[in-house]
Amino acid sequence: MYLSRVSLDRSDFHARLCLGDSNQMHRSLTRFFEASRLEAGLLYRLNSNGPENTVYMLSKISPIVNERSLGDMPKGMKLEFYKEISSYIESFNIGRVFSFDLLALPTKKVAEEGRKNSKRKFLTTREEREDWLNRKAEAGGFETLYS
Repeated sequence: MYLSRVSLDRSDFHARLCLGDSNQMHRSLTRFFEASRLEAGLLYRLNSNGPENTVYMLSKISPIVNERSLGDMPKGMKLEFYKEISSYIESFNIGRVFSFDLLALPTKKVAEEGRKNSKRKFLTTREEREDWLNRKAEAGGFETLYS
């Protein structure tokens, strides 16, 4: 697994486009890899701190770092660093406690009469969202501790 940091230049049109369109952000970040987003196992998180915009990427494979490929990278984006973190992940032991931020849009599928596909319903109450997180935690092999 690799953790990478990409800085975004807000003065660049392409970077501003990515900030306003998550599909464009996905396409642009995928260009840092010689694989599809799925093959790269790419997840990302955008942190906006005033005028600074930073994207943290988690991926199964290393981003492209050779000079030729870097010239083909998205305009307005710069790969600041990347680090192989598998040994850190392997240090996760049963009983260790971690604090984390999660940005998610919890939903559930609801079947509607006369429709082939179900519709997504946003979870609005605290109880619904906590139940959703606990289900995801169990599927991911961890549990949540509430204070």
